[in-house]
Amino acid sequence: MNAFKIYKFYVAIKRHFNDTNYDFFKYKGKLRLNESSFENRKDKYLFTKLASREDCFDLVVAGIANNPSYYVTDLLTEECKRLSTAYKKYHQSFEYSFKEEIKKYSNFDKAIKVEEGQYPEIISDLLRDEISLDTISVVDKIINGCEYWSRHLTDPMWEDINMKLMKYRPFVDINTKKYKSIIMDIFG
Repeated sequence: MNAFKIYKFYVAIKRHFNDTNYDFFKYKGKLRLNESSFENRKDKYLFTKLASREDCFDLVVAGIANNPSYYVTDLLTEECKRLSTAYKKYHQSFEYSFKEEIKKYSNFDKAIKVEEGQYPEIISDLLRDEISLDTISVVDKIINGCEYWSRHLTDPMWEDINMKLMKYRPFVDINTKKYKSIIMDIFG
């Protein structure tokens, strides 16, 4: 892996999750970056180190999606390695992972419903790292959750969560009918 290539990917993903106007998928990760300015960066060696990792792309996505303010040094920590491992594990058996996480709820409708301006159980679980961003993104795609939740939740923290969910949504490419059917099978 080329250090400049992972640098460009890192900058594009970081911008995707931090800038409401930039869409990694719409622009195909393209930014105006040149290799000569990269060569003069003092942190170039960190990108070389990151590029030497087999899972560097997963590491960047998992790390930045988890915390959009992560810097390249944060991506090289054990914490981020753990995030990347969990991300890859979930994606290797996406359907199974989704079923395991979603069936912890006794009542799906109650888990997604906003009551008295309080976060629904599924959002609270996301904040406590008890449910993955992937699972909640699937639910969001099925029920158009961000739109519903945004009508009922108005605090600044929700704005950050909503942006994170909206920006992560394109990374979860699923057949919504299939996953809706899975939810129906589990909750009847």
